Amino acid sequence: MKRPTSNVQRPNKLQRIWNLVIGICLVVGIWALGVPAGAATYTVTNTNDSGAGSLRQAINDAVANIGADTVEFNIPDTDTNYITAGRASYWRIRPTSVLPALDPDPSGDSVATSIDGTSQTTNQGDTNPFGPEIMIDGTSVGADDSGIAISTANCVIQGIIINNFGGDGLGISGASGNAIYGCYIGTDATGEASQANGLGIAITSGAQDNIVGSSESSNRNIISGNTNSGIEISSDVLASTISSGNKIFGNYIGVNRGGGAALANGGSGINLGNGSQTNEVGGINSGEGNIISGNTSNGINLDVSVSNTILGNLIGTSSDGASSVPNGENGIFLLEGSASNVIGNGSTAGRNIISGNTEAGIRSVGSGVDSLLIKGNYVGVNAAGTSALANGTIGIYLADGASHEVGGTGSGDGNVVSGNTENGIQLDAGSYCQILGNYVGIDASGANAIGNGVNGIFFGDNSSYNNIGDGTSDGRNIISANGDSGIEMTGTDTNSNEVNNNYIGTDANGAYGTGLENTNNGLFYDSDTKYNKVFSNRIRDSLVAINFANGSSGYEVSNNVIIGEEVTNSKGLFLLDGGEAGTAVVSSNEVRGFNTGIDVSISTEATLNINHSTVVKNNNSTGNGVGIWVSSGTVNISNCIVATNTTGIASSDSSVGIQLTGGTVLVSYSDLYGNNINYEVDDGTLTTTATIHALALFADSDNNDYHLNYNSPCINTGTPEGSDMGAYQYTGSTPEVRVISPNGSENWQEESSQTITWNASSESSDITSIDLSYSTDGGSNYTAITTGLSNSGSYSWTLPKADSTQARVKVVANSPSSTSSDESDSDFTISSKNVRLLGAVMTYPIKIRPMQGETTKIAYHLSTQADIKILLISKYGRVHTAYSAAAGAEGGQAGYNEISVNGNSFITNGYLPNGVYMIKLISQNKVIGSGHLVILD
Repeated sequence: MKRPTSNVQRPNKLQRIWNLVIGICLVVGIWALGVPAGAATYTVTNTNDSGAGSLRQAINDAVANIGADTVEFNIPDTDTNYITAGRASYWRIRPTSVLPALDPDPSGDSVATSIDGTSQTTNQGDTNPFGPEIMIDGTSVGADDSGIAISTANCVIQGIIINNFGGDGLGISGASGNAIYGCYIGTDATGEASQANGLGIAITSGAQDNIVGSSESSNRNIISGNTNSGIEISSDVLASTISSGNKIFGNYIGVNRGGGAALANGGSGINLGNGSQTNEVGGINSGEGNIISGNTSNGINLDVSVSNTILGNLIGTSSDGASSVPNGENGIFLLEGSASNVIGNGSTAGRNIISGNTEAGIRSVGSGVDSLLIKGNYVGVNAAGTSALANGTIGIYLADGASHEVGGTGSGDGNVVSGNTENGIQLDAGSYCQILGNYVGIDASGANAIGNGVNGIFFGDNSSYNNIGDGTSDGRNIISANGDSGIEMTGTDTNSNEVNNNYIGTDANGAYGTGLENTNNGLFYDSDTKYNKVFSNRIRDSLVAINFANGSSGYEVSNNVIIGEEVTNSKGLFLLDGGEAGTAVVSSNEVRGFNTGIDVSISTEATLNINHSTVVKNNNSTGNGVGIWVSSGTVNISNCIVATNTTGIASSDSSVGIQLTGGTVLVSYSDLYGNNINYEVDDGTLTTTATIHALALFADSDNNDYHLNYNSPCINTGTPEGSDMGAYQYTGSTPEVRVISPNGSENWQEESSQTITWNASSESSDITSIDLSYSTDGGSNYTAITTGLSNSGSYSWTLPKADSTQARVKVVANSPSSTSSDESDSDFTISSKNVRLLGAVMTYPIKIRPMQGETTKIAYHLSTQADIKILLISKYGRVHTAYSAAAGAEGGQAGYNEISVNGNSFITNGYLPNGVYMIKLISQNKVIGSGHLVILD
């Protein structure tokens, strides 16, 4: 064959000689410098502790070489430490001293070494069907020594069994970009028995962006059987080395290789502590969730660890989520200072199953555990959400924190918190928390009972300014089938909480299925609770729907539909012992189907106003029901309808419309009919004014529609002039409209999405359109929101940027012949999204002498109520003391605030040293103001 020609010019003989000389010089120069050239592969050919072909020698060579080196394995089965046990065969390397660390080279560059145990399978075949073939056994090293130590970047440890080290099985210190996968850490070669390290994996001292695990099941780590925790991520806050951005994906932690039985780590499965932040446990991609079960302590423990994300994990269950493999304490435990962590993100992929644990599913304790987001999780049920897999105490227990959001209004944000042994959700000493969109005591379909053993939701002492539901259908909780009450609030300073637009004792559609009622009460308020509000809920319970007892006072119960089953001793509202002198309000409620509709036994100093309510069908099997029963206190009943039989035929049994056995009662502008006896006075004082006894004419009482019909005698007969009787406006020919929300006292944030709701009707249903507008000056001036809406009853409104404490909404109903309008009954607040400082941070006086007992006040003005932290920082940058205030509390209020400072330092455990200190005022993780303070002897 003819040789092909080429256009490339060949070098002449002189050029070839010169090129050879240059090449020889380069090689000699490199040799003289002692610097290996490029990446290399070093092969381990025996299990010796040292010498040629040993793991120790291979690591030393790789660390000494510049470049991304690989340590591979090709050990023959004739090696003396080739071990066969059962169906597993593996090679055991048992070092007699600590292995060389994967450190940066002398110039500080990363050595990026990979230790690849899977290469043994490639070279010698798969001898261990249960997992890796290379074991590094720490039996012969020091009692506190560790296995593999990494302090350089971009190393990979793959397919290794690491066990029997008294220290860490594997440690990453101050390094980034490393990966650990396909390893068994703390187990034998089968992944079924413990061969403990002291700690499984330690990530410390500012280590960032490392990955432990893989989404591929063949590359998951088994991190089980260790003496302490499985994985620990920690920081050195004083040295400002924060471990962050690390990812823990797809591992089995605390369980055996099959994921069905415990192989406990002696501490927690994962411990995030000492200032660690923005780490990820699990993820939303397929296979990224961890199994974190069977551990002796908590599944995940967070201690002063902030802004971490926990997604898609099974915590306390088997790998299929169908059975319990309990962690010995809580599923997730958050300690003091662990703020702004995220547990679930509202997506199916991000859902954690937190069930079957010995204590609580999620538990937080201590100051500073604030702003948790808990969204879309299953807590106390199996992974299908169809049956109980109980946590041993409480589903979600939040203590001493503020501004948590449990659930949410987005699709999938709500948690299923059901089947737990005690309360579903418990809040102690918590404030400004939102509980929205959850299923509590019911399955994931929203149709079937999986009750919590005690209460659905429980608030303990000092739990104030919290919301259960937000008045929208998206924020509605379903709270049903629980062993005691749907909601219970008790204790000192459990005040000013709001329960708004929830379904209690029903399914997710508001219907009444068998066994969905809460056993004792729908809502129960006890022990000096004050100023709590119950708005726009649908409550169905067989015993007591709403129970204010033992000192509760100042409450407001409005716009609820409260339904019973006409059984003996059942009560719609039970209002017992109003406590301190004050006024409580029961307004615009529909109460039907109870033995006693409203039972009032308040203190003699208290006043109760019952108005615009419809109390009907109050009876029981023996026929002695009572609409409203008053035994003490001062009660004003106005604009109400009280009827046992709504057809207009007087009941032939012993039913009573209003009964007095004590107290002082004024009944005005009300309609009593269809009772055997309208009024019965055994004791006390009754006065009636402008009452009628006429058929109310409801729209469709046979189908439980208790709106007034257009020709009802209860229309425009109440007080004030032109007001209707009963809970619902009439369906007359002139359009009638009523604003449901916002109707006063709400606090909505600017630029947030909220729902305006209203009722509007006419005789012929000829309302052609609805117009909406808002005011920021108490109704003096209005700005259009939208016009020409259909009469759907609700509208999603994105609020404007408008700081206002005098906001109102107006709804206008238009028909071909006329219009009618209604506005919010009182002002609500549109609060600023961002906290601003109005003016300067001031100190009075600017100099203090703490050792002489002097104090000072730090004063400032806030644009809106907010969580505030004040730091005193020395000229050397040391933070000596911090003062905190919760939003709405002293120091966190909109407007003027003062914080007293006594000059103590938590660094010196005494008074601040002399000097000038910087004052930093912090809110929403930003410095919003600063000042100075001088400390003198």
